Amino acid sequence: NVLVKKELALLKDSVAMEAKAKQGKGGGIKENLTAEELKAYNQVCVEVAEERKNKKVRREDLAADKNKKLAVWIARGVLACAAVVLLIVGIANGGMADVLEKAKNICTQCIGLG
Repeated sequence: NVLVKKELALLKDSVAMEAKAKQGKGGGIKENLTAEELKAYNQVCVEVAEERKNKKVRREDLAADKNKKLAVWIARGVLACAAVVLLIVGIANGGMADVLEKAKNICTQCIGLG
């Protein structure tokens, strides 16, 4: 990534200038930069901050998508469980026998079997 390379180069320069400043050979990083270099430094800092912000937003979007998918699967699971429970209740109440009896009556009355 270009921004990572810029950030690493900037970090190396920063460490070198801070080391010089501690040895008494110059000021901090911003004091030793020309106006053009300072502008470039600030631009890289802004780009790096934007990239980090975008990565954070993407992670949050992925987490939100994951939560939505989880909610859909939970809803599907609840509906499937409700369907199974209602099937069992219908069979226990004798609903299956009623449907079979009605089917027999329709066949024998419409077609004329029996």
